[in-house]
Amino acid sequence: MKNPLWLRGLALRQKIAYVSSFSYWFFPYSRLVNMLAPSMFLLFGVMIYNATAWQYTVYGIPYFLATWIYSDFTYGPVRWPLTSDVYEMVQTPMSAMVLLGTLLRPGKRPFNVTPKGEHLEEEFISSSARIQSAFFAIVALSLAAGVWRWLVHPGERPQLVFTMLWELLNFVIAVATVVVMLERRQGRETYRISAPDHLSALAQTSVGEIPMGVVDLSMSGVRLAYPRPGSGRPVPLDEKITLQIWNARKGEQPVSLPAQVMVHHADGIGAAFQYGTVPEKRALVDLIYGDGQELERLLDRRRRRIGFVQGYVYFLWKTAAGTGYLGSYLVRRAWKRFSGRPVPWLSGFRSPEGLLRAGQQRQRS
Repeated sequence: MKNPLWLRGLALRQKIAYVSSFSYWFFPYSRLVNMLAPSMFLLFGVMIYNATAWQYTVYGIPYFLATWIYSDFTYGPVRWPLTSDVYEMVQTPMSAMVLLGTLLRPGKRPFNVTPKGEHLEEEFISSSARIQSAFFAIVALSLAAGVWRWLVHPGERPQLVFTMLWELLNFVIAVATVVVMLERRQGRETYRISAPDHLSALAQTSVGEIPMGVVDLSMSGVRLAYPRPGSGRPVPLDEKITLQIWNARKGEQPVSLPAQVMVHHADGIGAAFQYGTVPEKRALVDLIYGDGQELERLLDRRRRRIGFVQGYVYFLWKTAAGTGYLGSYLVRRAWKRFSGRPVPWLSGFRSPEGLLRAGQQRQRS
């Protein structure tokens, strides 16, 4: 581990920039303090802030409002409220231990590169779920202890108002963190992007040539749409077809790629590319990533500011939906473990991927 403060040849501003960049990774310790500090008061009576309700109002509320407004103004298009908190909370347990080991033994810790292009065949609970469940239990117990303190110790209510609000926010983050411990099935090995409007395709199939629009595509597959819903003749599943894809804005020659029909949609088909040569792969890479301006336009569509109020509402809605799915997964897993068969009354709670596989099986049969 090299300390940029002592490296020769760097200007002072460069040293400050390097220190500011890597010091972000000390967040596990601040996150642990932020998560456990309210519990120290609610469970053990350790006073965090010895202040009156008026002092909390005068000094605390303007600070939080200013923080939220500044965060939304600076990072609003790319970072919505509480999302980064969950990201940090997921990494905190392991990062804290690894960081401590690195500080104690610089240069001795191995660096493992995260595998890319993997896919998950089945859903499962992450190995980090135990420690995250422990954090969740501590926060939930602290909230219950806070209610008890409110009833038994009226003199602590000014401190309890602030601390309970803080712990309630921690509770929302803890619930969301537990929810994301469920690793959802991911059949795609490569990232799929939405196709621009000027990208067109011609499918050469056994039922004839079908002009189609490109909905989205990746290095492994493409989703195609008929010009009008129901206007195209159905292409048999598993059929080998040839796709001519071109960029109408550039006026270039079409890229010819072999593909295989994998699924039928209401308005089109989904196909997997079957390219086997380097020129075909190079042509596909250029088609997807060759237009830098188009990639910027796609990112601009996603980067939009929604405001911190709408951001909190969105986060709570997604957390509630994820909690429901996690609960249904746990019920299905427990029922299957003890009875050996799926839950009949939870068949409607299947994931979209499961519904897709069921539709493919019905089409093949």
